[in-house]
Amino acid sequence: MLVSLTIHNILLFRNQHIQFGEGLNVITGETGAGKSMLLDCLGFVLGERTSSSLFVSADEPSEVTAVFSLPQDHAANVILDEFEITKSDELVLRRIVAPSRRGASFVNDSRCTTQILNRLAYALIEVHGQDSGRSQMNPTQQRNILDAYAESTKLVQEIQTVWRKWQDHIAQLEAAEAGRSKVQREFDFLSHAIDEIISLGPEDGEEETLAARQAELKSFMRHREDLQHAAEALGANGAEGKAADALRWLQNVASDDGGTNISQAAEAVDRAMVELNEASRYLEILRSESESDPHEIERVEERLHDLRRLARKHSVGPDQLLGLVKNFAAERTKIQATLVQTDDLPRQVKAHQKDYTHRAERLSKSRRVAARRLDKMVAVELPALKLKGAKFTTKISPREPGPDGHDRVDFIASTNAATPSGPIHQIASGGEFSRFMLALKVCLTSRNAGITMIFDEVDRDVGGATADAVGRRLRSLATKSQVLVVTHSPQVAAYGDHHLKIEKKSSLGATNTEVFALSDPSKRVREIARMLAGETITEAAEAAAVALLKVD
Repeated sequence: MLVSLTIHNILLFRNQHIQFGEGLNVITGETGAGKSMLLDCLGFVLGERTSSSLFVSADEPSEVTAVFSLPQDHAANVILDEFEITKSDELVLRRIVAPSRRGASFVNDSRCTTQILNRLAYALIEVHGQDSGRSQMNPTQQRNILDAYAESTKLVQEIQTVWRKWQDHIAQLEAAEAGRSKVQREFDFLSHAIDEIISLGPEDGEEETLAARQAELKSFMRHREDLQHAAEALGANGAEGKAADALRWLQNVASDDGGTNISQAAEAVDRAMVELNEASRYLEILRSESESDPHEIERVEERLHDLRRLARKHSVGPDQLLGLVKNFAAERTKIQATLVQTDDLPRQVKAHQKDYTHRAERLSKSRRVAARRLDKMVAVELPALKLKGAKFTTKISPREPGPDGHDRVDFIASTNAATPSGPIHQIASGGEFSRFMLALKVCLTSRNAGITMIFDEVDRDVGGATADAVGRRLRSLATKSQVLVVTHSPQVAAYGDHHLKIEKKSSLGATNTEVFALSDPSKRVREIARMLAGETITEAAEAAAVALLKVD
């Protein structure tokens, strides 16, 4: 509920504090007094784009503050939570324009953007008037009105959730398909690398062992002739043979009792022969090993080459190849899981699409049933609002699927039997449009809760019984929500729970607009009498005003 509006230095409002109450608030005043300016100020604080002509002083800032009373479950609180703005029982909106024409906006003393004000405005205010509200009467707004009437809000929310999931999975599928070939190539590379390493079968420390064996074999091949000469020098035709001859000669001498020295010399030669024999045996083993497999050096070098080539290919050491297999296998498992997941995406997309279609068809059926009921209810309201020959139809047509279903909703109207039908915001005049919206609002009592509705001259071009019907319907709306109505009709004004009068006053060459609360019954009688009789208020007019104010 709008509690108050404080205006400073905007148009003809210098310093004005206006309080509003629950129920029906009527705003009256002579033509040109400033009733439309009051709505302009309210639009300004709610984030509307405004003309620079509103700000008349180059020396003082212009400022409007609006205070709203909010129940805990009000939709505006959801917006405050979204933007992490402190909540309280009152919502205070403030918008300032400095002399430099730089502006600032605040919500509960937290600085904000005009976009946030616009979001809050949608939750707080609905304006229906000569021009206001037409821009809001687009297919989206009309669809929202019908859904509120059909009490399908929960189903719409479910569809929005399913729609987001569906679109998210479509995006995932498109991204997966775009990157699938790259991921598949990575998977194939890892698989090939793993097979290649496993096929080679590297072992821990194998490079070191092979390198040592290679060095050993190369050394033998390089010194083969020297080893052969050494074996010959040590063998039977070499040192070993000569030592045997020396031992035999020494033994011959020793047999003739050559003495201790001869025996010791023979024993030394015998020991030398043992060592020479051992050396020959080692040389023979070395020779037999090298000659037993003449191609070993080729195999060792080829194996060592393969190990080092594969290690260089993956930029690791040969001893790291086994660990690389484990890493590649783990990475391949992750990629495989991704590929499996993407394989399931088409099924998930189809499942969400099926769920969306099922719910959207339910919603479409609900809308069509509600549209027929709404058309009948609005038709009942129109004659009393001086729209006797008018027709109202809710047209539902297919459109591309979206978060709110696959229906387009248009309110179609004709103002009398002789005129063609068309979109309501294009066909109806200002007053007719306002009365069409009044008829709709009377039928949409559940949507009205928590919203301050403003009707600007909804009674234009009507009077008598029609104006009385307008007043009755406004009062009916005001039992569920706060209603503000700018009116020139005394019949409408008489139904108000609160009466505000706007006057333009001139003093010392300056003209100001002021708003007065007509809480005194006598002042209210005189204002309604003025509306009945004009500038000269007669006793008959006052009597008629008293009679109107007693209308139940």
